Amino acid sequence: MPLDPKAEVFLQRLKVLGAPAIHKMSPDLARKAQATGYAFLAFKIQKVAVGLVQDRTVSTQKRETPVRIYWPTARESGASAPSPLIVFIHGGGWVLGDLDQYDDMCRRLCQGASSIVVSVDYGLAPEWRFPAPVEECYAVTRWAADHAEALGADPNRIAIAGDSAGGNLAAAVCLLARDRDVPRLACQVLMYPVTHMLSETESRSRNGSGYFLEGPDMLWFGECYLRDRCDAKDPLASPLLASDHKGLPPAVVITAEYDPLHDEGVAYSAALRKAGVPTVHRDYPGMIHGFMSMTWMFEQAIEAIDFVAETLQITFTYNAQEEARV
Repeated sequence: MPLDPKAEVFLQRLKVLGAPAIHKMSPDLARKAQATGYAFLAFKIQKVAVGLVQDRTVSTQKRETPVRIYWPTARESGASAPSPLIVFIHGGGWVLGDLDQYDDMCRRLCQGASSIVVSVDYGLAPEWRFPAPVEECYAVTRWAADHAEALGADPNRIAIAGDSAGGNLAAAVCLLARDRDVPRLACQVLMYPVTHMLSETESRSRNGSGYFLEGPDMLWFGECYLRDRCDAKDPLASPLLASDHKGLPPAVVITAEYDPLHDEGVAYSAALRKAGVPTVHRDYPGMIHGFMSMTWMFEQAIEAIDFVAETLQITFTYNAQEEARV
């Protein structure tokens, strides 16, 4: 399918603006540039109402990790049954991104899946290199499970979700949770995830220039995040390289046709299915990397978030029914 016309206009405007490529900036400058861009576009985002939002910190191994918690309804003690819970991990190449920039997606997931959402503001690279962000996101996920009752959540209905680098971290957390036997996760949602740090797929070549996420940007992100090239072979950095994908939680994988990461998302879906993991893969023709964060521009972004929310609702309902039978 041809590139979506709205994506084509968006990419042309970026070209006209002449902003320097991410890989040509320092991490600090890249963060400032992204924050400025978000502030410029924020007025276009229609804020979805949820019951309550709170910013907190969670004590993890090396830092106090900021989290933002969204409740689908106002909290009143004893007023409602426990809700499902989603741990959300933002993207940005492990170098960029924050809670504010993913507020829209978290609100939509909270409302659409009728779930509590815990959004994780993990330490960014290069200040926090692999495997620190993986362990930090795992620690917050375990905290959410351990404190489910206090949060008003059901510990048997916890999912993890993330986009791009956040999808990479979410997949890694699932590997840790399986191997360490805690916590039990009901579902993993991976939105155009990085699954192989040294990938040389056709989509990385075909879509590596002119489609928002550039090939040199991916190399720069990897250099910021990994301590050395050997880290790229670690399954916690490249989940596709795990020797065994059995026993991982059911998965929803979203890919975009014009994304350099398209093929590794497809490959990870296939690896999960081969291991017997129930997996739903949905590809979005004509879309570019990061489109789900652009609800102000793409109707496909809203459709994709709604699809994820509906799939999570089905999964959570099934889990609740299974628990009732036990």
